[in-house]
Amino acid sequence: MLLVHAEGYDSPDDEEDEFDAPDISTDPLFRSRASLFESFQPGGPAPAEDEDVPWAFDDHPAIRNIYIRAFVGSAFHGMTREATVNMLRCSRVTLQSGAAAGVEFRGLENFAVTLSTVEKRLGLSTDSLITYMFLCDVCWRPHFPHELSELNDEHCDAPDCDGTLYTVKRLSGGAQKRTPVLTLPFVSPDKAIQRMCLQPGKVAQWQEWRRGDDVPGRREPSTSTGYSAFDDPDKPLTDITDGWGWRAIQAGLERRRNGSWDVRDVDVSELKQQFVALPNGIVVQINVDWFQAVKNGCHSTGALYATICNNRRDIRFLREETSLLMVFPGPHEPSSEQYNNVLRIVVHHFKRLYNGQFPLTSFLDKEPELFHVQVASDVYDLPASRKTSGTLACTSKIFMCDRCDTPFYALTDPAAYDSKKFNARDPWRYLKYAFRARDASAEVAEEISRRRGVRYSVVDELVNWLPGDTGLVEPMHCIYGSLIKHLCKNILYKTGMIQGEGMEKLEEFFRTLIWPPSVSRLPPSVSVARGAGSIKADQWRSQIIVFFVGLFAAWQVDGEIPDIDAEPSASNTKNAAAQLAQEKLVRARLRENLLAKKPDVTQEELDAIKEIQMDRSLRRHYDAVVQFTAAIRILTSNSISPNEIKRGCGALERSIQDWARMHCHLVPYFHLATHLQPQFYKHGPLPGWWAFPYERDNGFLGRFNHNGHAGGEMEGTMMRGWWKATLIQDLITRLEKIPNPGPEDIDSLEVLKSCIKGGTSERKGSLLTYISRMQTEANPGTFYLFILISDSDAIEFSRFSKTKNLRELGPNHYRLVLQYLKELWGPDLVVLPDVSMPTADNEISVSAEVESFSHAWVKKRRFGAGEEHRGQSAKYGYINGRVPVRIDHILRVKHKISDTTSLVACFAILRRFQPCTDIFNWPWDLWATGIGVRVWQQNILGSPEVVSLDRLTGHFVLAPITVRKIDLWVTIAYDHASLHYLPALLSLTPIFFRICRRMTSIFARTTRQSDFSLGQLFSVGYMFFSSHLRLFIVRFYSTHITWNTTFPP
Repeated sequence: MLLVHAEGYDSPDDEEDEFDAPDISTDPLFRSRASLFESFQPGGPAPAEDEDVPWAFDDHPAIRNIYIRAFVGSAFHGMTREATVNMLRCSRVTLQSGAAAGVEFRGLENFAVTLSTVEKRLGLSTDSLITYMFLCDVCWRPHFPHELSELNDEHCDAPDCDGTLYTVKRLSGGAQKRTPVLTLPFVSPDKAIQRMCLQPGKVAQWQEWRRGDDVPGRREPSTSTGYSAFDDPDKPLTDITDGWGWRAIQAGLERRRNGSWDVRDVDVSELKQQFVALPNGIVVQINVDWFQAVKNGCHSTGALYATICNNRRDIRFLREETSLLMVFPGPHEPSSEQYNNVLRIVVHHFKRLYNGQFPLTSFLDKEPELFHVQVASDVYDLPASRKTSGTLACTSKIFMCDRCDTPFYALTDPAAYDSKKFNARDPWRYLKYAFRARDASAEVAEEISRRRGVRYSVVDELVNWLPGDTGLVEPMHCIYGSLIKHLCKNILYKTGMIQGEGMEKLEEFFRTLIWPPSVSRLPPSVSVARGAGSIKADQWRSQIIVFFVGLFAAWQVDGEIPDIDAEPSASNTKNAAAQLAQEKLVRARLRENLLAKKPDVTQEELDAIKEIQMDRSLRRHYDAVVQFTAAIRILTSNSISPNEIKRGCGALERSIQDWARMHCHLVPYFHLATHLQPQFYKHGPLPGWWAFPYERDNGFLGRFNHNGHAGGEMEGTMMRGWWKATLIQDLITRLEKIPNPGPEDIDSLEVLKSCIKGGTSERKGSLLTYISRMQTEANPGTFYLFILISDSDAIEFSRFSKTKNLRELGPNHYRLVLQYLKELWGPDLVVLPDVSMPTADNEISVSAEVESFSHAWVKKRRFGAGEEHRGQSAKYGYINGRVPVRIDHILRVKHKISDTTSLVACFAILRRFQPCTDIFNWPWDLWATGIGVRVWQQNILGSPEVVSLDRLTGHFVLAPITVRKIDLWVTIAYDHASLHYLPALLSLTPIFFRICRRMTSIFARTTRQSDFSLGQLFSVGYMFFSSHLRLFIVRFYSTHITWNTTFPP
C-alpha cells in the first residue's frame, strides 16, 4: 500500500449546499469601463507588459511566501489595500534587518509594496492577459484600446452606421475623459497558449498522445476516411487521436481563389505535411454558447472557449485547461454582422497561429519555438453553429440540413433517416458562394443565401474550415436536449400515449427508483417533463437510462407489452388537441413531400394522406424506445470500436425510421442525428469532443449577479474571474513543481490550498471566495490522500472510522475474513486466528477488531456500507463487471509486522443479488447486453462473502417492479463501459436467448402439470447458462481467440 497525492478524484466530503452568487459591485475584481482605459488616456499610467515566468520564482522563498500571504489576505480574508500595503512594508523592514545581519534575500532590492505589483510578481495579474476592446453599440465594429485617444469623434467610422463609440466627460481640471459605451474582454489565443507553455511539463504533456510511428517529422497526411480508415474495426477508439481525422489535417496550406470563383486550400510549397507530425502541432476545438447570466431577468451573455485536443482526455476539459477567449456582451445575442465583426479578431490570431507566426516560449527553454495551431472542429448548439458557419437555420425549407440535400418537409419520410440514401452537399460549394456573398451587395448576398443556403462568415477564411463539416452535430444538444426531450414530451406525453392508470404507474416507478450517489440531478418527474419547465441535458440523460423499464411498468400486462393501441384521449383534453395539431402538421409535410417527389401524383394519393393518423400501437412504440435506448448507450460509451459505431448508429436510424413510419411528429435534430456516424469515425468516442464540459463552464460564469452593470462591465468581471481562478491554479502547480521545497514554499502551498478548499472568509460572497468554492467543485479531490491498490486502482476512505468486532457483526464474519486474509497474504505468511499464538517467524495472529467505514471511493466511485447510516445511499454496486451486490460493511485490517512495515487489507462484506427464475422472457432481451439491464428477485440476497474493494466496478439504478404479482428488482447499469470486446459472439447471444425462450415456451405448454418440474428445471438451467455465458465468452475470448471475422451490425 502506498499513500500518494492525486488530483482529479471525487471529494470525500458531502456535497455543499447551493450558494448565492457574489455581489460583484463590491468585489475587488470589479472594474468600471472608464477604469479599464485609464492607461490609454492622456497622462494615464503605462499599460501592463507581458511577462513570462513570474518574477517571484527568482526571489527568496521567504519573499515569495510574504507575497502569497499578502494576496491571500486581500483576496480571501478581507484585508483592505491599505492593510496589505502596511503588511508588505513591515515585512520589508523585517527582511532588511535580517539582510543587515548577513542573511541574503534574493529579490529584496525590488521588494513589492503594492497589491497590484504582488499579483504581477506571482503571475496572478490579468492585466497583461486580457485586452479590453471597445465596440460600436450598433455594428459592434471593434477598436483596440489605444485607438480611444486617437479617434476624432465619438461616432462609428463604419459605412452606413450611426452608432456611438464613447461618451465624453469633462473633468474639474478641464481635461476630457472618454468612456466607451460597450466593451468586449478578449484573450488572444497566442497569449492563452503561451500561458500554458510556461507551465512545467505542459509542452511534453501535449506529446503524450503519440504512439508507435507518431513521431514528429516529415509525413504525409492520411487520406483514408470513414469506416475503411481502420485496419481493425473491432479495435476500440479511446480518444479523438484515434479517429481518422486527427492524422488527416494538413499543414502548409493557404486558402486561395481557384479560378474566378472557386476557393481551395492550396499546398503552396508542396510540402504534403501532416499537421500533427509537426514538432508542436496543436489541434484546437472551439465552442460558442449563449446563456442567461442572471436569475431574475433577461441578459444573454455569450462565451467563446478553446480547448487543446492534444491534452489527455481526462484533463482536456478541466477549467484550467480551457481558455476563455471572449465574453460577448449582452443583454441580447448579436446579429450576424455584429458576430462577424468581433469574431474577426479571433480568426486573425488563429490564421497567424496556423502559419507559426507567434513563436512561443516553453518552460525552461530560453529560445522561442514555433507552434502551429489548427482549429479542427467547433461544437455548438444548432443556432450558434449555423450562425458561425454562415449556413441557413434548420427551419429553412430547402437547406434544413447543411450536410445533405434532405429538405425540411421530408421529416415525415423514413428515407430522411436512412444515411445510405443521402446525397451529400459539397462544402467547397458553400465556400464558393460564401466568398461571392462577401464581395456582393446586400441584395445579391441575400439572394445567394436564399438560393445557395449560405452567407459569408469570417471563419471561412480559416484553412481547413469547411461549412457543414467542421461544425459538428453536437450530441449533447442533439440527443439529450432534443431527441429524448421530444420523445418524452411530444411523442408520448402530449399525445396521450401514457395517461390514466399508466401515468400513475409511471409516476410510481420514478418515485421508487434507487439512484447511485453519482447522479447529481435526478431525471424530471412525469408532471415536470410534461410541462414547460427548463430541464437540463444531464437530467434527460438519466431519464433515458431507465425510461424503457418505466414504460414497461406502465404498459405491461402479465409481463408483456400488449399488441394494442393506446386509448384515445378525450376530445376536450389538451392531449387530444396536441395530437390533432401534430397530425395536421405531419399531413401537411407528407403532402408537400409527396408533391416534391412525385409531380404526377394522383388525387387518390392526396386523399389518402388526409386519413393518416399517428400509429398508437403500444408494442411498436415500445420496441422503438428500447432500440433507441440501446443506441444511445452504445454511442455514449467512453470507448467505442468502428463496428460498435456502425451498430449503434444503425439502431438509432432504425428507431427513428419506426417513428416516421408511425407518422409521429419529428424535428430536424432527428435527421441530423443520422449524420453522427461519420463524426464518430473522424473524431473518436463522444466524451472526447462533446459540449457537456462547456455547459458546466457556462454555469460557472452564469452564477454572477449583474447588478445593473451594462455595457460589458459584467462580462469583463466574468472574464477576470475565470482567468484569476486559472492563474491561482497555475501558481499552485508551479509551487508543487519546485524541487526540494523549503518550509516557506510548503507553507505557501498549504495556504493557497486551504483557500481554494473554501476556508472561512470574512468576505463571504466576494468573487474570489466564489472562485475558491468553484475550484473545489471543479477539482474536488485535489487535496486528499489515496491508498493505491495498484497502478490504476485508487481507494479513498471516509474521514472517520469506527473500530468493530467481526464476531459481533455476523456469526460467520470472522471466519470469512480470516479465510480471505489467508488467501491474500499466503503462502508466504501463515494467518492464524486470534485464539492461536504464533510460534514461527512467518506466522501472524489476526485480531477480530477491524476498522469500519461508512463509505469509500473506489476508482472515483462512491460505495457505502448498508449497515451504516451514512452508507445507505451507496450500498448497491457491481463487482466483477456487472454482478450486482448489496454492500453490508466496508472494512480495513492493519497488521503491524515491524516498526516500519504493516500489512493492510481493504475489503467489503457483501451479498449478491439472486436471478429471477419465474419470468425469463423480457421485451428488452435483444438489447439487454448493450443497455446493461438484468432482472432479479426482490430482497433475496446470497450468503455473505468477502471481496477486495478493488473488485467493485460500478453503479446501477435499482428499479423495483411487480410483474404477475411477483416483486422483482431490475438493475440498469449506470456507466459508459463499451462492449467492443465481443464483436462476434455477443452479436449471436440474443439469437441464442430467443431460441432458448422459444424452446422453453413450447416445452412448458406440452408438458403435463404433474411433470412441470422438468420445465422449471429447464428454465433454471437456461437462466444459469445465460447469466454465465457472457463471462465465459469474455474469458475465453481474451485468453485464446483472436477474431478475424466481422459480423454485420
